Amino acid sequence: MFSASLKLPSCFLVALSLLVFPGSGAHAEVSDEQLAPLEKWLAFQRGVRTVKAAFVQSRKLRTLRNPLRSDGTVWIDRRGKRFRWQAGDEDAPKSVAVKTGTTLTLLQPSRKRAKQIDLSQSDAATNPGAAFDFATGEMPDTLTELKQAFSIENIESESGAWRVTLRPLESGLRESLDEVVFLIDGERHHLRGFELTFRDRSVVETIFTRQEFNVALDDALFQPDLSDYTVQEP
Repeated sequence: MFSASLKLPSCFLVALSLLVFPGSGAHAEVSDEQLAPLEKWLAFQRGVRTVKAAFVQSRKLRTLRNPLRSDGTVWIDRRGKRFRWQAGDEDAPKSVAVKTGTTLTLLQPSRKRAKQIDLSQSDAATNPGAAFDFATGEMPDTLTELKQAFSIENIESESGAWRVTLRPLESGLRESLDEVVFLIDGERHHLRGFELTFRDRSVVETIFTRQEFNVALDDALFQPDLSDYTVQEP
């Protein structure tokens, strides 16, 4: 998908890998009463225009004793369908992904390298934008839409939050991604984080440590200056 000249950290590679990952197993229906926290989260999402959030992401592999860890910041403009997801310090990021319209721009600031992808020319199996959409909140707005994309396996209370376990229904995703877990705040009903379990049993957990909703976002966040970058195009 990417040239070897532009290597991204695990934060982004994990997100991109979501496009070729899956779930299997029988669909265990939950009761209407159990669905209440999920519906409250979806209702909360519909009222969100913008988000700024700090996150911590860890990846657990069977071959590694200690998880791989990264942190960063994400800015989301849901109405404008724009986002900026970056690893590292807010003022000195290691890697950046920006989506505006149908263009996804991946940047390595330290190397002054960038790659631009026209998402309108990518099919569902290789479209990296879809993975970032998932990671930045571009999820279905209604329970009906959610059920078209995922089977809802379980909803349980855990440490002041609701742990919602889903399995993807799309065949391509099911080949690699086994399970998706959302952690929904039990009081405000926003997303605290999410967890991905892949078929190779590796686990990626993203926890939002600080979130601000419906704040003003600078348009410059979504307009990266590439004047001194070497830009790789498809």
